[in-house]
Amino acid sequence: MPKLVLPLPDTYSGISRPIVMSVIRALNFITEINPDTPIYYNGHNNIAAQFNSTTGALAPFDSAKFNHFQKVKITVTERPEESDLLTQRVFQHDALLCFWDKPLRVEAKPVYSKTEFVVNFSFRAADKQAAQAWVDSMRSRIAMGRVEHTHQADYEFGMPYEYFMILKEIWRLREAQAGYGQTFPDWFHSCLADKATILTKADGTEPFLVFKETQMNFLGAFDFSGAAEATKVGDGAQWEISFDYKFHIDKPIQMVLNYPQIIHNQLLDEKWRGNNTDVAYSRMMADRSHQQRSFDVLRMLNNYYFGTFEGVRIPYFDDWHPLYNQPDYTQLFQCAVCIDPQNPREIWNLSVFEDFFANLKLEWTDDFLAYVKAQGHRLFTRTQSLFLVNVIEDQHWLSADQLEINQDLLITTKTDRDLRKTYHIRVYVLHDLTKLSKQATDELLQKPEICLPILEAIDPTLPGKGLMPGVIGDRLVVRTEYLDAIKSANTSNKKYTRGGQLYDSTSD
Repeated sequence: MPKLVLPLPDTYSGISRPIVMSVIRALNFITEINPDTPIYYNGHNNIAAQFNSTTGALAPFDSAKFNHFQKVKITVTERPEESDLLTQRVFQHDALLCFWDKPLRVEAKPVYSKTEFVVNFSFRAADKQAAQAWVDSMRSRIAMGRVEHTHQADYEFGMPYEYFMILKEIWRLREAQAGYGQTFPDWFHSCLADKATILTKADGTEPFLVFKETQMNFLGAFDFSGAAEATKVGDGAQWEISFDYKFHIDKPIQMVLNYPQIIHNQLLDEKWRGNNTDVAYSRMMADRSHQQRSFDVLRMLNNYYFGTFEGVRIPYFDDWHPLYNQPDYTQLFQCAVCIDPQNPREIWNLSVFEDFFANLKLEWTDDFLAYVKAQGHRLFTRTQSLFLVNVIEDQHWLSADQLEINQDLLITTKTDRDLRKTYHIRVYVLHDLTKLSKQATDELLQKPEICLPILEAIDPTLPGKGLMPGVIGDRLVVRTEYLDAIKSANTSNKKYTRGGQLYDSTSD
């Protein structure tokens, strides 16, 4: 599933400035600034517009008189907290969604960055006594335990423009096959969160989609550590003194868009899904402490934590994983399946198995082909065969009684598949042969041409240890030697065994 992360548009005017304005309004009361005192807040262009003015300009004021009455100048500095960078929850699920199509699993949500805002107040008074008295009043509030204050801020942020283009293509495929008959605006608005709204200019033109949010109870505190004494300004009688006010807030900075690569059994074009090759990585389990292995047992159902062998993916850029893995099995390959609308029951043909046996260093021989064909319907049930085939609809396994397989190894379902859902097929080999059923074990022991290559593929160290079982009359693998071999392979080969296996080291 592609995960696209893009910066939010215009975070200054939509997020930073409203947050700072909310804090300044609260401090206006706390600091007991005279309501008639002009407050100037520099923006990105370093132009100080009067705080709370209706025009946002300095025109109503005579610049020649600015030095003859008191005023407050505010500058703001944003500092992303470096300690948050390594733990920033970009792809986690704790942020509230802005856009969500549940059936298609399309979702967009903001990414927050812990940010420190430093608001510098520079107070210009008519004389030194007034300037010093004002900051002394602030210090007295600290002594009274009022150094920290909680704030509330309202702000809004937009959606990156590129997301609209991707969502429109997703909608097109959604309606092209097994569609719902919805227009793009109808579908788009049905997926929006309640916090979405439309902003326009004063004349109602240029509508723009935004998401409104409110953050409450974030802390701010006075900082007088760098406050200097009042200093004289210019040639007149004016004096100036400054101090900082700091607060921390989770500021939205980016938006993550998650969407599937297959929409109603149609593959997205490469320009919308990318060409990611970094989806298969080593699952080799490292040596860990006994305590860590004990904890791992609790994670046995994790979807790929214990998948120590990735196998082949078709297509290779598909990073889909099921909710649960198959314990005791090694995945040979996984394939995303697009159901043919003309044949809605056909899933996959296992005759292509030959291409994937290379993962086990095996050759797809006539013996293996005959063995797989002989398994028939048992291929769909755990431990009843050396191999296991799973067909997954969205995130749900189709049960064995829903599946069929013929002598040509064509897998079909007994009912038509829903074209609005996604399908994957997974083929596994059982690496813990101690779990194989008695019937399947007896059958395997009677086929040395299958049994011996599989044992060596699961654990290539067996021949060097002298643990490869013997064969009686070229027709039957020695059972006791076979049991010794699979016991050794189950605990020694990290490539196939599960790292969460527990054992008592004191009994060795």
